[in-house]
Amino acid sequence: MDFEQLKKDNLLTISPSGYVCVKPIDQYSFTSYPIDIFDCILVTQDEYIGLLERRYMFNKSLLGVTAYVEPVNEKIDENTLTSEEE
Repeated sequence: MDFEQLKKDNLLTISPSGYVCVKPIDQYSFTSYPIDIFDCILVTQDEYIGLLERRYMFNKSLLGVTAYVEPVNEKIDENTLTSEEE
């Protein structure tokens, strides 16, 4: 991916030190525009592209990135369901 084109197309906010400002929504998604530089986390260009390509995801605290892990769809155990009619 051409980062310069991504920067232009996505109106990315770049810190003076060259990091990309992103705001995590959850571990797998984020927004990068519009963004308040004081309400974001800073990621490298590689991490930003990795988030787009699903090579990276946000950690549980949403304050950093880590290697991508497929989300787990937990099944609800029918034995744990309760009903108000019982």
